[in-house]
Amino acid sequence: EEARFAESQVIDLAVRSNVIIDAIDARGLYTAAMTAGDDTRGRNPSKVSDYRRSSMTAAEQAMGELADGTGGRFFHNSNDLEAGFKAVTAAPEVVYMLELPLDGVKANGSYHRLEVKVDREGMEVQARRGYFMPKPEQRKK
Repeated sequence: EEARFAESQVIDLAVRSNVIIDAIDARGLYTAAMTAGDDTRGRNPSKVSDYRRSSMTAAEQAMGELADGTGGRFFHNSNDLEAGFKAVTAAPEVVYMLELPLDGVKANGSYHRLEVKVDREGMEVQARRGYFMPKPEQRKK
């Protein structure tokens, strides 16, 4: 949860500063399966694959969250880096900025999920998945 709070703060700062974060996962297509070169002595091969898959997914999710949360693009699951650079440097056709009233939201430091839906076919929605409502700062005596 600490990492998600820090990520939310980075996204908030970027949005307030009009910074868009684009990301390219340079790994391209990857697999988490064991290979002949992996040392499995004393290790369960399926647990090694599970750990590798979860760490790769976590890294990919962080890049995607930063891009989505700031209105940027995240290029992944492709070995075509040239297409990736073209995708992240292209200006979006249309940008809408939505504001959310925070009246009635408890300032308790918890994470609040967001979902943005559009009722038009063929539209791509890029939005934050949620935010943290910080606790009010305690006055020091």
